[in-house]
Amino acid sequence: MATVFILLAWAGWALLSRPVVGVADILDFWRVMRPAGIEHNTPLEYPGYFVRADFVTGDADLLSAPSSSAAMAWAARSCRWAFGTEPGNLDLRQMGLVWWLLLVFTVWLSGAFRAPWWLLAAITFIAVDPGYLLFFNSFYADAAMITGLVAATLWFEVRSRANTHSPLTLLPAGAVLWLMALTAGASKMQYVLFAWITICAFAASGVGRRSARRSMLVIMVGLLVLGAGSVWLFFDGPGPRFLAFNNYHAVFGGLLKATSDDQHAFQTLRISEPHRDLARTDAWSAGVGPKHPVHDELKDLSRLTLLRLYLTDPGALIRTTQEITGILARIESHPRGTMERRETDHGPHKRVFTVWWQHSRTFRRTYTAWPGFWLILTGAAAWILRDLIRTRRASGSMVLLWMWTTSQFGVAVLGEGFVNLHQHLVGARLGLDLLVVVMMAEYLRRRTS
Repeated sequence: MATVFILLAWAGWALLSRPVVGVADILDFWRVMRPAGIEHNTPLEYPGYFVRADFVTGDADLLSAPSSSAAMAWAARSCRWAFGTEPGNLDLRQMGLVWWLLLVFTVWLSGAFRAPWWLLAAITFIAVDPGYLLFFNSFYADAAMITGLVAATLWFEVRSRANTHSPLTLLPAGAVLWLMALTAGASKMQYVLFAWITICAFAASGVGRRSARRSMLVIMVGLLVLGAGSVWLFFDGPGPRFLAFNNYHAVFGGLLKATSDDQHAFQTLRISEPHRDLARTDAWSAGVGPKHPVHDELKDLSRLTLLRLYLTDPGALIRTTQEITGILARIESHPRGTMERRETDHGPHKRVFTVWWQHSRTFRRTYTAWPGFWLILTGAAAWILRDLIRTRRASGSMVLLWMWTTSQFGVAVLGEGFVNLHQHLVGARLGLDLLVVVMMAEYLRRRTS
């Protein structure tokens, strides 16, 4: 357990010390900051620091654009005591503190339920990797996804090792999953499936006793409500959305760059002749503004139709696979980079400031490069099916992570094509990292049992 505490302590030091390290602001922060009452136009900047670290606070209105990230930002405002922040201001490290405490609590609770220390160490090692950890010091929704997926994975592992299915082990897991499904599912486009996937994985883990079965029903209903709510919140909620641009990117920045038959795609999607020569790139580079008439033709775009066009075109599948493989094979300090706020700066710079990231490159590339991660997903699917056929039970964490990872590949591509794909695959990369650890843990558990 000392290894776990050292990793968590290092993560806390990295997040909470100066200079502040975190995720660079690329003008997306306002969607979380505005409802939390944080002014995004007037940061009190410290020259030379990597990210914007100090902000002015005002009146909050969480109902104007509700999201779990906005709620966490609002909660972080009360942590001024940790850094001696003046009233009316917010230090970015307050966000890091809130998410870090949630991670520490999750790991500690898992340890209290007798999770193996080496499994806790491996999962903590992944969670505090700067590629994920730096999202804690930001207003992006990815921190909710990271803590949520780690918590769900740990709790499934705790249940699989507890020789009972009593409510004592079931209800705490359900409470954590409720919270994590809400925080991850209601935060961002590519995470709206989180609650639904958790439902399926939780059901697959199996329940034996009648009392636990009733508890399971309550948990399932709660997760169903959260799942439906998270989907509604994204597509029809009051928060700021960019569905028109997402639709354009999914078609012109994704499918049309991969398809082998442009004309068939145009006809299926009912895109008129005048718009078929638009650039196969993002809307801003193509000069497609919010009032462009192509948005009217794409407003009822069906992702199921897009999926069918991908699946019936082998060339599109190959090119999409190559795009995903190329992104996963690039090991970077952080997918969004960090930024120095200096007048002489010429834009964002990606920085490597961790030792183990460099040492883990060789190991990571064994399963992130082609065909490594496809073999892992195929092997995990075969393992799950074999267990279901033989025993009608399967590892809940393995089911969760397999469903999560595969869905995130699909949601990232269908949601916005290849535009910003490296950012949308953060969840898939985390799921793949955790899946490798869980498969190793399951193999060792069966060999020693």
